[in-house]
Amino acid sequence: MEVTPLSDVMGAEVTGVDLSVPMDPATLACLRDAFLTHQVLVVRDQHLTPKQQVAFSSQWGDLETPDNVGHTHGDSNQVMILSNELRPDGSAVGVVDGGDFWHSDSSHHVVPSMITILQSIRHPARGGDTEFCNMYAVFDALGEETKAKIGEMSGIHHVSKTKNKRVTISPSRPGAKDFYELQAGTRDEVI
Repeated sequence: MEVTPLSDVMGAEVTGVDLSVPMDPATLACLRDAFLTHQVLVVRDQHLTPKQQVAFSSQWGDLETPDNVGHTHGDSNQVMILSNELRPDGSAVGVVDGGDFWHSDSSHHVVPSMITILQSIRHPARGGDTEFCNMYAVFDALGEETKAKIGEMSGIHHVSKTKNKRVTISPSRPGAKDFYELQAGTRDEVI
């Protein structure tokens, strides 16, 4: 396995590994170290079935079952489908607005997931950008006065977009408003 940094700030490409088969402890430890060092890993040309993706993901720890199981894969409710496609009947193929605003995956859980694992099956003609930000580098770049000021602050995290006045619910996602209103009334905030 080889790990090649993609920039000075974050990200690395991993080659020489097959994610569709269980990893030996040494390879998994090397991959984990690469993730902790680079925060984002790109492993190209992997073609995992949903069950193989779950098996690979499980090697990192306990898996989170997505909040919206209506958009999970038929072979596993632990594989969320993100897609901007609509079926002929107007229903969504997957979560249409899954990444339409800057966010941190699963920060609305008391114990958030350690890692998000994405597999691109088909690239959309429009949209589909997945962007990352190294918050360690952002914090390190702040002045000491700002670091001290924000060090006393905390954030409120919630899965519902209705709780955040800075974001909107996509009109392209069937049932999104109802989903987020239900989440707003049934899920607690996490600080």
